[in-house]
Amino acid sequence: MKNILLELDNKKNILRISFVFFILASIFSSGFHHADEHYQILEFAGSKLGTTEVENLPWEYQAKLRPTIQPTIVIGVFHLLDLFGFSEPFTITFVLRLLSATLTLISLILLFRTFESNFSQP
Repeated sequence: MKNILLELDNKKNILRISFVFFILASIFSSGFHHADEHYQILEFAGSKLGTTEVENLPWEYQAKLRPTIQPTIVIGVFHLLDLFGFSEPFTITFVLRLLSATLTLISLILLFRTFESNFSQP
């Protein structure tokens, strides 16, 4: 029984430490990792928000090649933050990075729980 409790504490501590690192990465990150992050997500959302002209978007927009889930999330976050008076782009991108970090951590937890029985014990 003591071994199981110790194991649960270790998992929780790993998750807590991971979340702290995710938050730190969200705070101290600048720029973007790949051009798609900016031009295929933020600019597509900007076209719906009226901050980007459709003529300035890449050819994928007119060809309707890209999924819309990420730009739709950006639009939702933008509107939600706008309700609270936050409209600065740096604040919006910080919240988007924080949201991404949270969704990543949730995904890792669900993945681990799904395949926990496949992990071997030392």
